[in-house]
Amino acid sequence: MIKYLRLGVGILPHLLKASPWIGSYNRKRKKLDLKKRYDKTRRLINVAFDHFRTDIYIDGEENLKDGPYLIVANHQAVMDPVIMIKAFENPMSFVAKAELKKVPWFGKIISLLDSEFIERDNLRQEIKVIRHVGESLEQNEKSWVIFPEGTRTKDKDMNVQEFKAGAIKAAYTSKKSILPIAIFGTHRIINRKLHKKRYAVQLSILKPIEYEEFSKYSTTDFAPILHDIVSEQVKILKKRDEEFLKQKKYR
Repeated sequence: MIKYLRLGVGILPHLLKASPWIGSYNRKRKKLDLKKRYDKTRRLINVAFDHFRTDIYIDGEENLKDGPYLIVANHQAVMDPVIMIKAFENPMSFVAKAELKKVPWFGKIISLLDSEFIERDNLRQEIKVIRHVGESLEQNEKSWVIFPEGTRTKDKDMNVQEFKAGAIKAAYTSKKSILPIAIFGTHRIINRKLHKKRYAVQLSILKPIEYEEFSKYSTTDFAPILHDIVSEQVKILKKRDEEFLKQKKYR
């Protein structure tokens, strides 16, 4: 509770100040360039971010080349999209669960970036969303981020859950590269039971996987391969995280 009070006192004034333009931009988003909306959102996150007491460590930036990509990442916390927006300059949209759309401010901010929301247990709507993502990638509009575990991991050791094959279908239909990203540490940031002086978050941008490399597999066969690539890197980040935790500022 103390953590939530501290975050509320620090972040709420920024969110209240931003509410008018968030609402206005959402209403007019079809008329406003995505880059403008993304940059404005990113500035808000940068202004408010100090209150999260989080340090971000990024490696693999040399793997970022001209997109768009289907960005595939493991999912540890609701903060994952926030961290990714802060870390990446180029606009991206997200495929998220419909429940997140109802989260105050967060839902509107994600909606502002032309994100798509998947309804639980609605296969027809999910197929429609994935088809739209594929068409957007094919038209080189922007990169899309999807979390193929389908939900945040509940594993206490943060092991990566199984990847759903349908989540990577858009890369097949668009013939665009898959950019795997491994995330570690976001689960602590707003966990009310954890109180640290600072929180370390790591992002590893892995080598893009070209269409020619994965198209020889079915989505069902390639999803486990992609899972193992991300999962192995998460294990590396977890080991490095243990070193971070030995530092006094993370205690």
